[in-house]
Amino acid sequence: MSFNRKNMVITILSSIIILAVTLISFFNKPIRLEVDKDNIKIAGIYGLDLKMKDIKEVTLKESLPQKINKSSMKKSGDISVGNFKPNEDEETKVFTYNNKGPFIYITTKNKREKYVIINYKDRKRTEDLYNIILSSLKNN
Repeated sequence: MSFNRKNMVITILSSIIILAVTLISFFNKPIRLEVDKDNIKIAGIYGLDLKMKDIKEVTLKESLPQKINKSSMKKSGDISVGNFKPNEDEETKVFTYNNKGPFIYITTKNKREKYVIINYKDRKRTEDLYNIILSSLKNN
């Protein structure tokens, strides 16, 4: 192999490795979530800015819907994020750290983005977030 061709192969391989590391670190970022009295904000590629007045119901459940478990969302380690359509006219946004409950299910008044599902690795942290959202809803 000539010197120039060898350099080109090394450059291409190096570029692929750098791109792979960048993508892995991008998708492996923790879910950044903020709740205040008026909004729930989730930062990231599938981010969300949901107003409390647009929330119809919030419940705490122990499992994900079966269809979502089988979906092809973005997964990196334990983190799953993405948009999932259980049927043609409804979209569910999923922000979960694992497949273990509990999960916060938010039903919105928006017909297109109908549901949001959130959880943390830690059960207590998920339950605390659920209570914060409920409290914010009551104050609206």
